[in-house]
Amino acid sequence: MYKKLLLVLFTLVLVFNVPGITFSLAPPGPPYYGDLNEDGMINTMDAALLRRCILHFGNNNYIDFNAADLDGDGVVDSVDYTILTRYILNIIDRLPVEGDSNN
Repeated sequence: MYKKLLLVLFTLVLVFNVPGITFSLAPPGPPYYGDLNEDGMINTMDAALLRRCILHFGNNNYIDFNAADLDGDGVVDSVDYTILTRYILNIIDRLPVEGDSNN
């Protein structure tokens, strides 16, 4: 009886995607800064997502805000967008939040 109840509850959670409950097969780890769509690449698609996030277009619930905060100030804003576009255009070779590798 309990197994059936748990199975029904688990199914409801998956179907209705209750906010605050996340299921993931990947182990938790630090964010891959700049890769907002989690495809393994930092490109213009990530910049488009960040722009939409900043302008509050669409559903931003799936964006990892830790990965979007590229200057490490705790706020996702136009400064982060500028940093991301400069990184994509190879104007800068590292994101400020990653720090200096010489330390």
